[in-house]
Amino acid sequence: MFKTYKYKPESVSHLLEEIKDLAALALDLGYSSLIYNDDDLKEEVLRIENQIDYLIFSVRVHIMLATRNPSDAEYTLPLLDVTHAIDHISNAAADIATKIEPKGRLKHLFRYLLQKVDERVACIRVGSLKNRATTFFIKDLKDIDVIAVERNNKWVIDPPPEMELKNDDLLIIRGDQVSINEIIQSEENPLHEELHFLPEFEPTAVEKRILRTLIFMKNKSELSLDLAFSALLLESKELAEEVEALEQISDYSFVNLANAVLSLPNETDDDKETIFNILLLGQALEEISDAALTIVKPLLSGLEIPQILKKIIDKSDENLFVIRIDQDSNALGKTVQELESELGGIWIQAIRRGSGYIFDPPENLKIEADDVLICRSYRHKKRSVFNFFGEENLIEQNIV
Repeated sequence: MFKTYKYKPESVSHLLEEIKDLAALALDLGYSSLIYNDDDLKEEVLRIENQIDYLIFSVRVHIMLATRNPSDAEYTLPLLDVTHAIDHISNAAADIATKIEPKGRLKHLFRYLLQKVDERVACIRVGSLKNRATTFFIKDLKDIDVIAVERNNKWVIDPPPEMELKNDDLLIIRGDQVSINEIIQSEENPLHEELHFLPEFEPTAVEKRILRTLIFMKNKSELSLDLAFSALLLESKELAEEVEALEQISDYSFVNLANAVLSLPNETDDDKETIFNILLLGQALEEISDAALTIVKPLLSGLEIPQILKKIIDKSDENLFVIRIDQDSNALGKTVQELESELGGIWIQAIRRGSGYIFDPPENLKIEADDVLICRSYRHKKRSVFNFFGEENLIEQNIV
């Protein structure tokens, strides 16, 4: 539980920005704990969760103080829905970090899982820097995001881009498979990946079914969140309806996961613990999809979306942006996979083509003129993305 609350006037916009960014960080650390089972990381997730609880309480107090009539109450409902959703995301992150104990075969199963999802989590170690001609900084690691750095048994969480890297630093990173491979294989970077699943690890038929379901649920939960915030940004009921559909798919997926888990051995205590941990992860992923639906409920109910929410989304550590493809675009004719690989650190979550959307577009889909791309990227990629597409093609207004 957070410390005793003491009111002080603050900007609700600033509070919500901080809450959203902290929840994303907590979720990254939660996934990191599945491959690097470290007590300090778990404590950090709990600390962030408590901080989020405190900030959410403060937001609620400020909103209640600002509400003078029924019209004000209706206007602030979307703000309360978003804070409620983010609270659930941070709770899911804490459950992943502190309740799941990846041991034995399950440890390799989770490492396998996080190597196969769209946005990978990996641990890399800095080797000898004596042959490197220049100083090595986090900002030199292009197209990936550094979640945390361990140095001398102490963690630096969400390190700044200007942080200098040293021999034997352990980095927890996230990014797409291509970008992670590139930084590891680059001759300039003395880096190697740690904590692989065992080379000889081969999932059983039942484990493969469980992995397919968990991979699907993780990818779709992240898609749901991106589409939910995009829906608010664009005031798009169509995007909100897709988030609602994805939440129903998540429910069905959890049922499929539970059915698959029932086929695992359950004779020993270790067997039962494995089943329990897999279901906990599935439940946390389902909770994230539920949170995404909560975010878009105001749109589905026909409520007005406050401008403050759009500003918060725009200023977040992760960028959501909408780009229209013109006749001279560098992206024209490229496939989704080619475009994501060329830019690195971005994900195309939906494409508006004509009067409809293509959600989670297939990798071989070619980009066409007049397509509208809804994308997510790491914040440090914003300038290079805009340079590639042309900032004049950024859409800031409603497109539907």
